[in-house]
Amino acid sequence: REFKDDELLPNVRVYNALIRCWARSRERNKAERTRQLLETMAKESKMRGDDEVTPNLQSYNGVLNACSFPSRGTSVEEKYAAFRVAVQTLNELQASKICEPNHVSYGTFLRSCGNLMPPSSKRDAVVGNIFRKCCEEGLVSQFVMDSVSYAASESLKSTLFEDMIGGKLPRGWSRNL
Repeated sequence: REFKDDELLPNVRVYNALIRCWARSRERNKAERTRQLLETMAKESKMRGDDEVTPNLQSYNGVLNACSFPSRGTSVEEKYAAFRVAVQTLNELQASKICEPNHVSYGTFLRSCGNLMPPSSKRDAVVGNIFRKCCEEGLVSQFVMDSVSYAASESLKSTLFEDMIGGKLPRGWSRNL
């Protein structure tokens, strides 16, 4: 069978597979590379007028995952660049009309905070804000709790978790899971 050029164009599944591969790699610039793929998808979607290549939740979460786990030997500057990619990606996902963040998005971003930012009041402020947003949106899962525990200082954890009784999450925190 003869193929037309448009039959050979990558779709969202192909791009997401590429993003996953980069995210799991040991490459030091994987955050930037996955972000480039996400931007290529968005441009292709507009150019082709085709939803088959429009970034979806899996695309955004894949980029966040690439940011969350820097390779060994990653410099402070490279970690800062990866964190900027994570912030940009989460902000774009939150503003998207196509998809919205889920507990994996927030948990993965929180993991980025723990892996990319040095312990500080600034990191605690970011972690606290994201956790409160999760609570408001009813998206607190065990993954989010584990990620907060990983990224937050002891004092922040005691403040954030003070509403938990007997180690149980308030129902409203996970109502949309």
